[in-house]
Amino acid sequence: IIGGLTMLFGIVGPEASVNRVCSELRMAQLPIQTEPLVYESFGEVTDLISHHQSNYQALLFTGQAPYDLAIQKIRPSIPWNFLTTNKLELMYAIFKASRQDGYDISRISHDSYRPDEILTAFREIGFPSDSVTILNAAAVRGAEDYIRQVIAFHREQYRSKRATCCVVGMEQAY
Repeated sequence: IIGGLTMLFGIVGPEASVNRVCSELRMAQLPIQTEPLVYESFGEVTDLISHHQSNYQALLFTGQAPYDLAIQKIRPSIPWNFLTTNKLELMYAIFKASRQDGYDISRISHDSYRPDEILTAFREIGFPSDSVTILNAAAVRGAEDYIRQVIAFHREQYRSKRATCCVVGMEQAY
């Protein structure tokens, strides 16, 4: 709260994730007001931010990838931050894919988690981390065609059988 007033946050991301974040923040009853800043294409992020940044006290990105793109091209005039990926959801997804659904999860391609987070998730659910191969998306974070690069990376890893499981952290790539 600034001087007893509610702060205005712009929530930046694809529509589904922005709506989810706005809803969660309303339920938390924090002294902030949220306004969605929705983009349909990843390349729209910089225009969206450059035209609307001055309308808010802070920006919250629903993921790191759009934040990385914007921060490379635009100088923040207000505080910016992004939501980190949820490790508990990752552990549950790995556990369910392997134990309940019977998928081979020994060779993973990923785009949104740090390799140490993936290895920790494996250890937490009882898999030895040395039995896992992790392939990191080689796409350049912050590139305007990042989504296309991520999709191509996962597709190639899976089709060539280097990956048996793709962990896709971005809604548009999924």
